[in-house]
Amino acid sequence: MTSIPESVVAAKVVRNDGRTPFLRPQKGVAPVDGDDLVTRAWALATFGAGVSDGNKGDVTVSGGGSSWLLNADVVTDAKLRNSAALSVIGRNANSTGDPGDIAAANDGEVLRRSGTSLGFGTIATAGIADGAVTNAKLRNCAALSVIGRGANSAGAPADIAATAASGGVLRESGSAIGFGTVATAGIEDNAVTNAKLRDSAALSVVGRSANSTGDPGDIAASTDGHVLRRSGTSLGFGTLAASAFADNTIALGRLANLSGPGYVGRGATGAGAAALIGVATPTRVTPTADDVFHKFNPTTGAIERCSWQELLDFIADYFGISPP
Repeated sequence: MTSIPESVVAAKVVRNDGRTPFLRPQKGVAPVDGDDLVTRAWALATFGAGVSDGNKGDVTVSGGGSSWLLNADVVTDAKLRNSAALSVIGRNANSTGDPGDIAAANDGEVLRRSGTSLGFGTIATAGIADGAVTNAKLRNCAALSVIGRGANSAGAPADIAATAASGGVLRESGSAIGFGTVATAGIEDNAVTNAKLRDSAALSVVGRSANSTGDPGDIAASTDGHVLRRSGTSLGFGTLAASAFADNTIALGRLANLSGPGYVGRGATGAGAAALIGVATPTRVTPTADDVFHKFNPTTGAIERCSWQELLDFIADYFGISPP
């Protein structure tokens, strides 16, 4: 550096915004921090007599050498004071003032405004625009799952997973939400139509044939004329037993037509099924003057001659009427 007279008065170095002094060096007092820019400012202020106005590279001189302004972009990162680790330079308070270091203390934190402060931290709901989080931005989900809150309490959501090939549906059961079967309370009255029921067997009804509580099933009618009735401890299609009819409920007109002359009854000894008695074709007898009455022989099934006396005896025996 060239020798400059010691009588030169210190010049004023100001900030490039023209407001407050950036540096007020004193004549003959050298800077101690070793900063080249400060050193030049000190040298110019100390020995700058006779420096003409104009852009000198790092500074612009004006006012006949009385005003020195730093030029834009001349203060490099290296010229700034050291910063705290993991930090940015800024003003974290909601007021005008000196900047400072704003440090990130924890992994994953971002610089954001929170309340009336600027700092590193987590993002609140208000910091996320509506519709900004796409499906791709969400964390991965478990297989066959939805995101929700399964417990009956406020809290963080989680995966609600379904078991593969289980046929489960998402429903509320008790006090929890999860995949499973639908209970009776989950089906609206009259909501299950005939088409929604499983297919039935041919000629069948749906019911419980066993005398126990359990799943219903198909009760099929396999034979013509069978009706659905209880028989013993089972429900099924079949013929009606005598106990199915109340006394005096079957009119004669409901009986089957007889296949020939005779009557329905039991001709053999011992209990058994009733049958038509007198099914043989009767022999027609030509009546005569003395033989005009006939009787039916249940043993042979034939119509035989009956004398007048036999008729009178029959009337007396069965009706208690003596002949005249």
